[in-house]
Amino acid sequence: MVGGAEFAFFCHQVADLADPHRRFRLSSSDLALINPNTRTAPVFRSRRDAELTKAVYRRVPVLLSKGPPERNPWGVSFRQGLFNMTSDSHLFRSRAELESDAWALDGNAFVRGQERMLPLYEAKMVHQFDHRWAGWTGAAIADLDAQAKSDPSTLPLPRYWVAEPEVATRLPDRPAWLLGYRRICRSTDERSVIPFVVPRYAAGDSIFLIQSAVSPVSVAVLGAALCSFALDFFARRRSAAATSTSSSPSSSRCCRRRPMTRPPPGTPSVGWTTGWPAGCWN
Repeated sequence: MVGGAEFAFFCHQVADLADPHRRFRLSSSDLALINPNTRTAPVFRSRRDAELTKAVYRRVPVLLSKGPPERNPWGVSFRQGLFNMTSDSHLFRSRAELESDAWALDGNAFVRGQERMLPLYEAKMVHQFDHRWAGWTGAAIADLDAQAKSDPSTLPLPRYWVAEPEVATRLPDRPAWLLGYRRICRSTDERSVIPFVVPRYAAGDSIFLIQSAVSPVSVAVLGAALCSFALDFFARRRSAAATSTSSSPSSSRCCRRRPMTRPPPGTPSVGWTTGWPAGCWN
């Protein structure tokens, strides 16, 4: 691609092609810079968006580059939930099944003697900064209203529960919380990447979990970076439509297939300090 190729997206009329602000040029090195793992073209609405993105990616590395050489400063790995909603369904129990078998509800878990059945979280139950976004009532799911959330003891109920030993075998030596994000996203919504922290319970395959080898404090900093406006700006340049299929770049799977740019751990990221990593702020 000598000199690069010219691109234009979201053109609805032929006249849009004549707008110099909508047309921009990307070279093969630009594609390798922005999408080192797939070398696929990002979706930019304007020349300004393209130039801004290239400028940032030259300064800040991506979360994970498969290389060679591989670069993974956060030590991250990705996992599509803990349980497949189809192939693992034999492990799931409904509220009616548990109550008929002498289990008692305790918060949003079920207990019977020393045994526990843990709630199975789905992406639609959680949202950015909110692990109590919605819960199931019978066959329907509904958002928790402000009155319910004003009581800290109110917890969302899932559709299904899973035995605690099953969860423990899939989460050895993990902290009491999990960092994840929704599988499905759209570039037309108010937010594309929707990250969250959830309790160390069961997670369905609509939740992508991010596991990291760094300290829990650094993982919390990574979660904060995922929530930033800047990261979502770049994510929206990658997403063209809603999808839940792994073959399409418009799914939130772009976080692992076409990773977002993030400063490495320990980077001083607070503009009015010198030498203090972001994890020192609390």
